[in-house]
Amino acid sequence: MESPTAALKAAVAKVLSTYEEWFTFVQPPVSEPQTRYALIDPIIRALGWDTEDPKVCYPEWGRKKQKADYALFAHSTAQEIVNRTAIPAIIIEAKSVYSADRLPNREYGQAILEKDIQQLQRYIDGEPKMDKGLAVFTNGRKWLLFSLGDGRRLNEISPVELDLERDSIDYLVEELYTYMGRETW
Repeated sequence: MESPTAALKAAVAKVLSTYEEWFTFVQPPVSEPQTRYALIDPIIRALGWDTEDPKVCYPEWGRKKQKADYALFAHSTAQEIVNRTAIPAIIIEAKSVYSADRLPNREYGQAILEKDIQQLQRYIDGEPKMDKGLAVFTNGRKWLLFSLGDGRRLNEISPVELDLERDSIDYLVEELYTYMGRETW
């Protein structure tokens, strides 16, 4: 049986290959759903989160118009999910890997803007019982991991920053598994 980190390493290598292939083309730009499907979902699955089970990975989680792209639940029941009383372990906001002008930017990818972090903060604010856990912002290439706790706001937390182009696969695997591995929760 393959170890969880070996599966994650294979997924990260495949995602990196897909990412590099996309940037050989200027058009068509890759949308957020495409980024999620090809770059983010494989990582979430390799981390042990079942993306096909809404008790574990619930897309578009939130209330009213404030919906995070993913909410990952460690120990929730279907009834808690339906009643919206489940507390996510991890909330993830995703954006397209392409820059805001819809062109690839190899140096920076999609710019991570203050407004994006504020959007993630609104999702956290919508979960008043989520006093610990992880808030994640990603565009598939860059991952910002914010460890929640002590009532601090995201702009007061130094995130763990990961980058597919900059960081080694071994480092990415170690950090992603440490912070987001399903077994951690």
